[in-house]
Amino acid sequence: MAGKRKFYADYVNTALCYIRKSRTNANNDADLISPERQRENCTRICEINGWTPEWYEDVDGHRSGMHEKNRPGWLQLKARLKDNNVVAIVANDLSRFHRRGWRIGDLINFAEEHGVRLVLADPAR
Repeated sequence: MAGKRKFYADYVNTALCYIRKSRTNANNDADLISPERQRENCTRICEINGWTPEWYEDVDGHRSGMHEKNRPGWLQLKARLKDNNVVAIVANDLSRFHRRGWRIGDLINFAEEHGVRLVLADPAR
């Protein structure tokens, strides 16, 4: 990604890590998208890349990915996106960010414009 940022050795390379709890069916693979599993996957990605994780979570009850207004953790993360020390946004899978394609497109465009990597910790999901 072409970025407008310059990175120096003394910068803290912060990854904004987002976890969102979903409603799951009893027969579904609920453990695969549990908040604990999401945190493990995001932590692994941060360790591999040498990033310092900064956690934003919407895990108190079901939080739909269709809208942003009911996700205070996501709104706090978005407020940090333009900060110079942010190098990446990490989530378990695309559906943790949003459930609407146009919002994902906006997020991708924003990330590219600001030199922030968008990383999926479990892209197989």
